[in-house]
Amino acid sequence: MNDKDKWSAHLEYLKVAITLSTAILAVAAAIYSDATKIPNDASKWALLASVIFVLLTLVTSISGVIYLSNFLIRTVDATLDTGRARKITKSAGASFFCFLATGFCILLFFLMRSFGGGVSLPASAVDSVSALLRKQISDPADRLNFVRFEMKGSKYIVDYMINQGPTSFRASVDVTTGQVELIERKP
Repeated sequence: MNDKDKWSAHLEYLKVAITLSTAILAVAAAIYSDATKIPNDASKWALLASVIFVLLTLVTSISGVIYLSNFLIRTVDATLDTGRARKITKSAGASFFCFLATGFCILLFFLMRSFGGGVSLPASAVDSVSALLRKQISDPADRLNFVRFEMKGSKYIVDYMINQGPTSFRASVDVTTGQVELIERKP
């Protein structure tokens, strides 16, 4: 085994860390691109911390690959080039620590969302209102059409209309519990 083969484990780890970090950042970008997907409770801080740690993982992994590339194309004897080798191991170690911290923050986020109650998502509020309204509509020929959704304080306001006609419904849904609190019918 020559000296360059000893660094293959570092290279493989750094490649995997870059791939996973990029994928997790893509998921985070999808979440943060739509304000309705961002949690309103304390779990948003665990999600933000995981995004920060995954970004640090990506940066330290890329710097580790750069240091490793420079080390592998060196002209100096490997026994004399301990400074570059130290940079590789420190960068890979920092990447691994940040990767573990990312995993911990994501686990914390899932635990907070699963057991902390969390906040109901707008889509589930719209679905709850729709299901209740379908039970209230007596004529099967009537079609329920979604009109508008907004957030007022700690309430979601959902508006529906029947067959684009004069009858409409306005429902109020509690953000924290997801329970439909009030349905107003307007003839």
